[in-house]
Amino acid sequence: MRVVTDFSVVSARRVRPSGPALSLDFAAGSFLAKGKPKTLAEVISFTRAGSALRLTSGGVLESLAANQPRLDHTEAGAARGLLIEAAATNLMLNNITTICPIWWQAGGNNPPAVPTTLRGLAAKSYTRTNNTFCNPDTPNAVAVTPGQAMVFSFWAASPNAAQIRPAVFNSTAGTWILGHVFSDTTVTLEPGGRRYSFAFTVPAGCILIQPKFDYSAVSATGATIIVTAPQVEIATLETSTIITGASAVTRAADVPGVLGLTGTHDVTLIYDDLSVQTLTGSGHHTRMVAGHVAAMAAQHAGRLTGEY
Repeated sequence: MRVVTDFSVVSARRVRPSGPALSLDFAAGSFLAKGKPKTLAEVISFTRAGSALRLTSGGVLESLAANQPRLDHTEAGAARGLLIEAAATNLMLNNITTICPIWWQAGGNNPPAVPTTLRGLAAKSYTRTNNTFCNPDTPNAVAVTPGQAMVFSFWAASPNAAQIRPAVFNSTAGTWILGHVFSDTTVTLEPGGRRYSFAFTVPAGCILIQPKFDYSAVSATGATIIVTAPQVEIATLETSTIITGASAVTRAADVPGVLGLTGTHDVTLIYDDLSVQTLTGSGHHTRMVAGHVAAMAAQHAGRLTGEY
């Protein structure tokens, strides 16, 4: 997932003295058309058939209504730019309401979940009561297809640097695909909470998986973890958080467009990962690709058929 941080359009054949016809700095919140300040609604069109989450500058997950552009931020609150995503589906059911209702802990002392919040979402908190195996189990099984590339992601935190080992269980064969006895997924949680994601491929013959949060023997008695919003999706990289209920939920695609440009332009897109995309001789139908667009600039190229 990339975020556009800067968008600029310059001419490959004819540079206008006035500079870019359109300069949109989504990360800084500055939008100029021929050097004149504009509102975001005056320079881009935006549609999305449904609500979607973004991180605010305060580091809280916020739901925006259909057709509202998402100016996204890092977990620390730094602006990332305009978030543009293709449609995605979270296959993990009830990922807020019934996630991890209880931990199974050896010795029969099973600590119950304590309701809390994390990054603005309802969450569950658990404190370990002994040093034996402990598994805050998700109650959800997910139907899959062999060979699928998938991502398991979730939000988690700990006030005392507890460790957690995300895992994916092959319910068809009774074996582990990810985590559990493997140390490759062990993470040390942070007090403020962040999102973690792990990619995996569904093995041959597997048609059912169960994601888990495996606490086994990696944290001491008294360690506390807070978890919320697990997500399982067919993808190679995580997409933004999707809240589900009794059925899987699909977040609709973001469809942005540029307003006020006529004729042909050279377009430069700068993403939050500092990668740059150049679109030479693009028409007024220019579309930004998926990612966090930090900035965009557009400048007339060649013969003009009109002006902004």
